[in-house]
Formats: sequence, structure tokens, C-alpha cells
Amino acid sequence: MPQPPDQCIVHPRAQIGQGTTIGPHAMVGPYVRIGANCRIADGASIGAHTVLSQGVIVREGARVTRSVVDAGSYLG
Repeated sequence: MPQPPDQCIVHPRAQIGQGTTIGPHAMVGPYVRIGANCRIADGASIGAHTVLSQGVIVREGARVTRSVVDAGSYLG
């Protein structure tokens, strides 16, 4: 599993796909699955019970929770 930057918070029960980047001050909650090659921008929040398919982009400050997001989607 890729290592997130020190400034972000990733719950130990979250699963992060290969090639995914997580920006500073982002938060990833429990029971989250993030696919490969996603980009979670600075200050974004991925709440509990969320699935992001591969290639999803979550922009700065966006909030996603209890959702299933299709591959290649752009949020925020």
C-alpha cells in the first residue's frame, strides 16, 4: 500500500490503491476503498463506507461520504 503524506490522516481500515496520491490535510475514513491511480487533493475528505473506483479525482476541499463513485469521475 502506498504511504500517504505525513500531513494527511488515513484510517488504518482504509484501502488505498496503487498509484493513488493523497494531498496534505486530506482525510480518509474507515471502511473506505480507493482504487488505483486516484488523486485526493489537499483538504479533501473521504468519509466512511465510500468506494472510489480507479482514476477518480477529488478536488481541494471536496467531501464525499457513503458513496460509490464510478471510474474516471471528477468530484469538486
